[in-house]
Parts: sequence; structure tokens; C-alpha cells
Amino acid sequence: MFESNNPIKRFSLSIASNICEDITRPVDLFVSAGQTLVTKHHPYELIVDDINLYDNLLYVINLYYNQLCSGGILVMNTLGGATLNELVQSMINADLCENRFITRMLPKISPEGLLLLANKSSFKYKTVMSTTTTFDYSSVSEIIQSLREIKLTKKLSDTQPTSRKYWQSVQEIFSDLYGQSATIEVITLLAVR
Repeated sequence: MFESNNPIKRFSLSIASNICEDITRPVDLFVSAGQTLVTKHHPYELIVDDINLYDNLLYVINLYYNQLCSGGILVMNTLGGATLNELVQSMINADLCENRFITRMLPKISPEGLLLLANKSSFKYKTVMSTTTTFDYSSVSEIIQSLREIKLTKKLSDTQPTSRKYWQSVQEIFSDLYGQSATIEVITLLAVR
């Protein structure tokens, strides 16, 4: 169930899998990146949500609270602030080289921010942890493809078109400043109803 060929997804799923190994109940609901949450009328005991892009994270946390039985557990992974900062900085520098400034950001959150949101929910017990790693990519296009596979490119896109020259500039900046390494940070919320 917790398997993927995508390096970002594989890293995030390994965190969820390690947490779930210590929980004796089976996973009732698994919502993977890019999937839509489906609600039902009978409660779940264990929900795992893995790196989805939500516009209103508190709303989703509260929705999960209502979907869990008493004592039910939520394991939710989301992208942390360090995630692909190297790529975003390279894109901003390339924008500046073309005399334009476009904000390109993946939805990300800090551990403190996620805990603050979770504290606004009705969950009895909440804890948050951060796990960071780096991956080596052969090119910026490989990073973009990796994001596209798990439906995380929506927030990096922009209405202003980009040229091949722009992406060559991003690649050069990325290689010069960061080699081929990109950081991935996964912030995990473990909450008990």
C-alpha cells in the first residue's frame, strides 16, 4: 500500500509506513497525493493522508476529525518549508534575469504552523515532526517531472508563459548554486480523536 516509484512520494510514504508499524489498527483510508478526499457516514479508525495540496488545511483536518471514530488516528504528511527551495530560488533568479518577478511556490508549511493549525481543531492529542532529506536529480526537468507525477506542479505554474531559454537559465542557476541536490522536507501530523 505504501509504495511508489517517485522519490518524493517514496520518502514521504516511508515516514507514514514507519509510524503505522507502531499502530495496531489497519489503515481504513489512504488519501494519496493528488487524490480527492471522499467522506463516508461510518467512522474510520486510521486515516493516512500523504502530501496533498489543500488550500484550506484546517478545514481538511477538521473534516478528518469528523470522519474518525473516538480514539481514531490521523497521520498526515505535508511538504515542509525547505522542500525544493533550491528549485524555487533558481526560478526566482531566472525571473530576475528576464526582468520579471513571479512568485512560484509550492504550498508548504512549518512544523510550528501545522501544529498551530492542528491546535485549532478538536483533536485531543496532536504532535508534529519534521523529516528532511536531499535527492540528486540529473536536471531541473527531472524535478519537474517528479512533481508532475504526484500532481504537485499546479502551484509552480504561472499564467505568464516561460520559454526554453528560461528553463535553460533555471538549469544553469540550479547547477551552479546547488549542484544537482534538492531538499525535501516532510512535516507529519499525528493526531488522535
